[in-house]
Amino acid sequence: MSTFDIRDDEINAKEVLERIRENIQSRKKTGAYSEPILNSLIKNSEKKISPAVNGMTAKDLEYLTSNYDVQNRSYVISSHRHVTGSFLVKGRNLVNGEVKRYVDPAFAQQSEVNACTCRILTELLGKNEELSGKYERLLTKNEELFGNYEESLKINEKLLGEYEKVAEKNRELDSKINALDAKFIELDKIMKNVTSDFLASSKNALASTAWGQYYSQEISEEDLLGNVNHHNHFISVVEEYAQKASGNRVPKLIEIGIGTATMSIYFSRQKYEVMGLDNDINVIFNAITTNRRLGGHANFVMLDANCLNQFKHKYFDVAFSQGTLEHFDNEGIVKMLSKQLEAAKYVVFSVPSIHYPKREFGNERKMTTEEWEVILKDGGLNIEKLEYYREDTQIVCVISDKTE
Repeated sequence: MSTFDIRDDEINAKEVLERIRENIQSRKKTGAYSEPILNSLIKNSEKKISPAVNGMTAKDLEYLTSNYDVQNRSYVISSHRHVTGSFLVKGRNLVNGEVKRYVDPAFAQQSEVNACTCRILTELLGKNEELSGKYERLLTKNEELFGNYEESLKINEKLLGEYEKVAEKNRELDSKINALDAKFIELDKIMKNVTSDFLASSKNALASTAWGQYYSQEISEEDLLGNVNHHNHFISVVEEYAQKASGNRVPKLIEIGIGTATMSIYFSRQKYEVMGLDNDINVIFNAITTNRRLGGHANFVMLDANCLNQFKHKYFDVAFSQGTLEHFDNEGIVKMLSKQLEAAKYVVFSVPSIHYPKREFGNERKMTTEEWEVILKDGGLNIEKLEYYREDTQIVCVISDKTE
């Protein structure tokens, strides 16, 4: 509060004092001043009250904070009279002290209320600023989430469009599959009719022969290994020319006249691509059963050896047979080997020699290597190798085109 001087000599101090006392007494009676509050205010009337002020408060709050103290502690009582002035000043100071005793507690209480109000307003403004910041962040987050929601809607619409396209493709594929199924059913009927007509016209000549009965016995793993060991040299020759013809890829072999199918099954288990061919359905059936039981990977086809031109030219690397050609005459031997050379790059065959001690099933021609050489050369075939093995009881021969 600013300092002021009381210079009016006409003021009756005693009258003023009496009126102040009367007012205070009347206010006391109404309960405006309770003794505990007055005593507390009197004791703390000189205590400085300093409310915390936030630097970011508004102008009104700054004004209230700077003017919360309504007490005036810096005023001066003086008089311009030279003679009686000093007595008047002393009298007035006495009156002023009485006034302060009753008035200062009220002013101190009001100042305390003002300070508390300023502190509360300051805290409220600070809290308001904090909440405003959180509100702004929530708005920003809400906008971000809304943006993500809209993006998700766009993605969902795109996925829905893709799903419709895929569904349409699936419907088209289903339609094509149904059409193919109908075609397959139709072709199956045609194949069955053709097979039936063919078997009927040939009076089952290709369907079943005496060889089917001869090779009907069950073949064991021991039987397979025994046959492989017996013809070990022949097998090594087949492998040599298969590797020579195939290079770095998997060799392709075809066996003509499969018998027990042990040779085809053995090669298929050695990472060769093998097809076994025979004209007896029972031989084929037994071969398939044995192949499955002994863990082979060969494929078997019922086809006459004279129909090898059904395969792509030189599709196989080696066409081989064991114990087959000795059952044909010279013309049949040359014809069969020529057909095999159309389907394969090399033909390797094994037959029993004249020194073979036993007579097997069927009409066998046991000859020397010289006799075989005459037959093959007279037929215009190119001999790569012709030799005995297994103590001269067996003959192995390799032929190829003259251009090879």
